[in-house]
Amino acid sequence: MRKILILNALLLTIIAVLLAVVFSTIEYQKETVDRIAPSTEELKERARKMGDLRLTEKEVNDICIQLNRELIRLEHLKKTFILFIVLILTATLFGLYKFNFNVTRFDGLSLLVVTLLLVGFHSLVYEFSGGFYGGHNASMDIQVIILIGTCIIPPIFFYTAYRMNKIELNLHLHKEKWISYVAVTLTTLSLLLALIVGIGVLITPDVSSFTS
Repeated sequence: MRKILILNALLLTIIAVLLAVVFSTIEYQKETVDRIAPSTEELKERARKMGDLRLTEKEVNDICIQLNRELIRLEHLKKTFILFIVLILTATLFGLYKFNFNVTRFDGLSLLVVTLLLVGFHSLVYEFSGGFYGGHNASMDIQVIILIGTCIIPPIFFYTAYRMNKIELNLHLHKEKWISYVAVTLTTLSLLLALIVGIGVLITPDVSSFTS
């Protein structure tokens, strides 16, 4: 049961983050349409205050056509992701109600593998957002949060995987001690990486203070 919960948590995290990217991209693209092709006097006045775009009429039309197509696609993705989240949560709640939560073989290994997959999560979000107009700009905050998360979360999960595997060994569910060795090694390496990144952030000068 723990393996199913770990897998469900991974899928839920991926879909939830991608849904957040979809929401932010939709808002960004709607604002872009209002900026380059305002449909009301209020929007036109706001666009004038923001300055000239220096776009030709053809460029504006081409961008609007692309944005309208992508907005339809994004709306479909939004509904699909929401449906998947509901299904995963329903399946998880049903599993918690129906099955036990006892320790089973290779629960620690499962968490170890899932944590390794999370390390490449930022690349997934970057590639996904890049498939839409302005997607990288729209999801910038999300990408920053993911980068911070990939420094903080892996050490905790790697250590948890080590503890889980140790319990499995004590219960004689298997004899694979190498899982614990790998988990401890990855815990140490990820902690060192988080420390290096943290120090780098702290010693990086605040550029805004020089430009203000």
